[in-house]
Amino acid sequence: MGKALKEGWAAPTDVYSGALGLGPIGEAVAKINPGIPIPEMINQDALDKACISKGGICLIAVLPSRFEKPLEHFKGVASRWLGDSAALANFVWLNEEKQERFVETFKVEYFPGLVAVNVRKKLYSSFVGNFDTETLYSFVTRVLSGKEALTRFDSLPKLEKASPTLPMAGLDALLGKKEL
Repeated sequence: MGKALKEGWAAPTDVYSGALGLGPIGEAVAKINPGIPIPEMINQDALDKACISKGGICLIAVLPSRFEKPLEHFKGVASRWLGDSAALANFVWLNEEKQERFVETFKVEYFPGLVAVNVRKKLYSSFVGNFDTETLYSFVTRVLSGKEALTRFDSLPKLEKASPTLPMAGLDALLGKKEL
């Protein structure tokens, strides 16, 4: 779960007295620790800070405007144990509608999609398959262990400056929910 009291953490004050079992305990822990934050890449500086400057493999989810469910699957992969190579993995996402040049460079054809990029070596691998936690996890572990086919690219496209993408619930609240 990570070290207690690091940035954004608070010490729990309640003693768990719920049912013993993986599900109920997991729900209680999720209230305290909502999981690994996966930032949206809204400009080149964000990508540099969250991924490129850290080195390793940038796992970039390319999500559609309705991103909530695919992002939860991606967070499920980020929160799983990835072995010794976990330090090499940096998880981020971007909106495919706002970053067309990036999508074209890495030939992402279906959304949601995932691209594993090693910027230093100028190699990448695109995920093909069902966008669910188990399939994504399998792809990520294959990439991190060097068992996935890689393709060379000339240069990483600069991300266009964009505004953060609002989740549909936030958009409904902003515009006022309308029933059909």
